[in-house]
Amino acid sequence: MALLPKLRFLSPVISAAGGISWKYFLLVNSIATAVNITIYILLGIFFHNQLSRLLHQLSFWQNILLGGVMLGLSIFIFILIKRSVMKTN
Repeated sequence: MALLPKLRFLSPVISAAGGISWKYFLLVNSIATAVNITIYILLGIFFHNQLSRLLHQLSFWQNILLGGVMLGLSIFIFILIKRSVMKTN
């Protein structure tokens, strides 16, 4: 149960109800936690490296996309302000 995020807090209760010794529970829970942490950290490193490579290759397009989004938002805000001014007149 140590690998199931939402049920992890029930594992001590269930193991005590099942008659498992606390030493065995601590050993198994520690091993499962170490495996879980290792997997999450390695996945994070892997995807961070992949994303860094992709963003480095797309840096030119990223700047163009950012400029386009900023220009689009500027036009959208200008239109909203213009409509609100026209309604008050």
